[in-house]
Amino acid sequence: MCHSDKFEELHIWKEARNLVKEVYFQFQGNENEQFSTIIKRTALAVLCNIAEGYSSGSPIVFQSFLFEAEGCCHEIRNFLDKARTRKYLSEEGIEKVGRTCGAMMAGIRQTLQRIDECKQ
Repeated sequence: MCHSDKFEELHIWKEARNLVKEVYFQFQGNENEQFSTIIKRTALAVLCNIAEGYSSGSPIVFQSFLFEAEGCCHEIRNFLDKARTRKYLSEEGIEKVGRTCGAMMAGIRQTLQRIDECKQ
């Protein structure tokens, strides 16, 4: 909120875009289309929540949307557990998405902290 004029310039939005790319790459051609669709939509929700929240122009609203995005990351991690159990994805693919999701969650936390600092 403090520095960028466009959500596309935010580091966190770029991280979310990387998460979407990784999820789409890992789940392309997955035999369980319904599961793949759900996890892809959840990854897109992370990206969209960041864009929508930032575009509001309100730090409080942006924080709320960041919490929603973080919740979506937790959903993705939950889906990865199911993907592992059902063998929908290789262990390597699960690890790649998991690392990307972890980086996304760390970025959300850092952004929330920066918003708090900007409000002071």
